[in-house]
Amino acid sequence: ERLKEKPHIIVGSSGRILKLIKDRKISAHTIKTIVIDEGDKLLDDKNLGTVKDVIKTTMKDRQLMIFSATINEKTLSIAKNIMKNPETIKIENKETVNPNITHIYILSEQRDKIETLRKLINTINPKKSIVFINKSEEIDIITSKLKYHKLKADGIYGSAVKKERQKALEEFKKGKVQLLVASDLAARGLDIKDITHIFNLDLPENPKEYLHRVGRTGRSGKEGTAISIVTKKELALINKYKKIFNIKIEEKDVYKGKIVAPVVRKNKFKA
Repeated sequence: ERLKEKPHIIVGSSGRILKLIKDRKISAHTIKTIVIDEGDKLLDDKNLGTVKDVIKTTMKDRQLMIFSATINEKTLSIAKNIMKNPETIKIENKETVNPNITHIYILSEQRDKIETLRKLINTINPKKSIVFINKSEEIDIITSKLKYHKLKADGIYGSAVKKERQKALEEFKKGKVQLLVASDLAARGLDIKDITHIFNLDLPENPKEYLHRVGRTGRSGKEGTAISIVTKKELALINKYKKIFNIKIEEKDVYKGKIVAPVVRKNKFKA
């Protein structure tokens, strides 16, 4: 119905746009510019074919623009192959971390991470928090485990039906859901006010993803906390973040309903 109003800009997934073109709901010959946002994802093996199909339906003199916060050489090569005489523009800026965010990490065995998270939630009782994991396919498993422990949790999926995703986000915004479980892909474009805590159940290999995750708290001058639950193997990533972003990430522990320095825990154990 909205397309009948002949909008100047149409925003949509590549698959949906292609279907609307095939159904003649969008006149491909009138398209003057194609903007591919999140180019690192839309030009991967999963989405490239559909993107190319959309481009093929348009006139040769249309403009093609690709944007991405992170991009590798493979993606750049693909981009240049589908463009004519492309110009690459890079904005050089130093990655900075919001000073209002406190960063801590807690050591845990892999098998105990959910239990450690449960203890943290019971200790902190955050109003709104996001739990980040690396694999989208594990969102449902993690959400179910949290619900089993009587925690108000829900998951958002990049592939979820729009209504289901919207419902989960609305309940989160209203405070009916305390924990929102998401992957980096599922959380892209997510902008929700008053998130007090970010929990990393897995650590991202790409330091920029850590920056994007923690940046969802401590907004509008408010303070936020980023807590990473890590194994000994993941400590190398913690040290990497410290060095790249020049930030302090302190080790802490959960002991008797409080977040304490690890030395306190060790002394207690000795006693």
